[in-house]
Amino acid sequence: MGLRAFLPTFKREPDVQEPGPPPVATAAGLAGWIRAGMRFDVRRMSRDDLREMAYELLAGGAISMPDLRLLALDPVTSAPHWPGWNTFETPGEPDARRDWIEEIAARIRKGHPECAYIGYLQLLLSFLTRVEAARQQMARAVQPAAAAPQPLRPRLTLARPAPARLTSPLPST
Repeated sequence: MGLRAFLPTFKREPDVQEPGPPPVATAAGLAGWIRAGMRFDVRRMSRDDLREMAYELLAGGAISMPDLRLLALDPVTSAPHWPGWNTFETPGEPDARRDWIEEIAARIRKGHPECAYIGYLQLLLSFLTRVEAARQQMARAVQPAAAAPQPLRPRLTLARPAPARLTSPLPST
């Protein structure tokens, strides 16, 4: 009989990994949304501006490469039977600018038999509304600062000595 017979045996529990903390917006990603909101107006932009905004969001760490393809309206992300971006649901301006939030919302309202296409549009709409929200937030932050009057600096006045004769606290000799 060996020594092992006298020692207690322990069953090893399988390692269970605790769920990690929920993903939070990194400072780089948040700054990317704010920068895009300051620079781009999704209510009035061309398709080229939309593509440029997607690249800026990618560079700012706000979106990933698949999101870039989605936001840039890259044909790789869409199935061949999905409606293309050659025809639009909303009228555009003469310089090819349009309200992209309204365009995507109109496509969602129109519907499509494939729910993946609607999911694609909803994700695209969520990106655009985040940029619009950052734009509105920046406009609110800048507007009161520009409209508020500058505070007056208090006048600095020098204290004048009393007109009476100064006397020394030391005894006179």
